[in-house]
Amino acid sequence: MDKNQALVPWFRRGDIGGITYLVTNNIVNYLIVIATLSGVLKWPDKIVFGAVIPGMSIGLMLGCFYYAFMARRLSQKEGRADVTALP
Repeated sequence: MDKNQALVPWFRRGDIGGITYLVTNNIVNYLIVIATLSGVLKWPDKIVFGAVIPGMSIGLMLGCFYYAFMARRLSQKEGRADVTALP
């Protein structure tokens, strides 16, 4: 099989469901963190919204890019297009 054919395509029909789940899951996670830190632990909003939430966002973005990189690398290594980086 040609090496370029084995690459994971950038978008497939099933990706809409995955993106929907990812977005809603992350929104819920953000709401839980905000409610816990602000409401339960009474952290100042300056820390929660000025440091914690931006830090979570950067970590989430970098993690997603790294998982995508690992999936493409695995696809090239195994010569398959049906791989995922997430369990």
